[in-house]
Amino acid sequence: MSSDAFDPEQPPQPPPSEDWSARIEVLLAEAEATPAGAERTGALCQVAEIYDRRLADPNGALLTLQAALADDPASGRVIQEMERIARGHGLWGELADTTAEVARALEDRKLAADLWVQIAFWNETGRAQLDAATVAAETALALEPAHGGALALLENLHRRLRSWDRYVEILGRRAQAGADPARLADGYREVLRYEPRHVPALEGLARAQEENGEWEAAAGLRERLVAALPSPSPEAITARYRLAHLLKERLADPRAAEEQLALALALPGGDVDVPSLLLLAAIYRERTG
Repeated sequence: MSSDAFDPEQPPQPPPSEDWSARIEVLLAEAEATPAGAERTGALCQVAEIYDRRLADPNGALLTLQAALADDPASGRVIQEMERIARGHGLWGELADTTAEVARALEDRKLAADLWVQIAFWNETGRAQLDAATVAAETALALEPAHGGALALLENLHRRLRSWDRYVEILGRRAQAGADPARLADGYREVLRYEPRHVPALEGLARAQEENGEWEAAAGLRERLVAALPSPSPEAITARYRLAHLLKERLADPRAAEEQLALALALPGGDVDVPSLLLLAAIYRERTG
C-alpha cells in the first residue's frame, strides 16, 4: 500500500460551492410563509444581498428590495440597501423608478409622501437632476401639504434653480409652519438681490421683520412694496393701509400714517376701503381727544 494513503500532510479539499439559487429559493419560501414585518423584510434583504454580491445581479436585487419596500414602506433598512446598490452600480434611475412604483400604489398619503421625498433626495444627490428632484418633492407636497421634508427640499431646490416665485411660496408655507423668521428673512433678501421689486418677497421680508420687532426696517420694506405695486389697484390700497398702520401703531408717527391713508383713499375704490377709513378715524379721534 502506498505511504501516500497515510500522509497526514494531504492538502485540504476545497469546500463544496454554495448553490446560491437554491439558497434564494429557501429564503423566498421563508419570506412567503412569514407575515409582513421585520423578519420577512430581513429574509428579502438576504435574497437581495445574494443577488448583488454572489450572483452579480444588482437589478434582481433591486426588484427584490422593491417587494420588501411594498411590504414595509417605512423600513429604513430596505431604503439603505436600495441606496447602497444604486450607488455601487450607478442604478439611480432604476432606484427612483422602482421606488416610485411603490409610492404610487400606497393608500397611506403620509408614507407615499415620505417615499417621494426620498426619491427627490436621490434625484438631487445621486443623479444631480434638480428638475426631476423638484417634481418628486412637489408630488410629496401635493400629498401632504405640510410635509416638513418636502418643504425643506423644495426650498433648497427652487433657490438653486432660481425659481423665485415658487421659492417665495415655499418660504411662506414654512412661515406658516413656524420656521425661524430670521432664516426666512435671509431667503427673502436673496430673492430681492436678484429681483428688487419682487412683490411677494417684499411682503414676506416685511412680515418677517415685523415678527422680529424691526419696525423701521419693516416700514422701509413696505414703502418699497407700495412703489413696486401697480397703481391704482386694490393691492396698492391694502399696501398703503398696512404701511399706515405700522407707522401709527409701531413707530408712533400718526402724521405720516395719515399721509399714506390720504393717498390710499384717493385711489379708485379707496374711499370705501373700511380698514383705511377706520384707521383714519382713529387718528382724528386721538388728535382731537
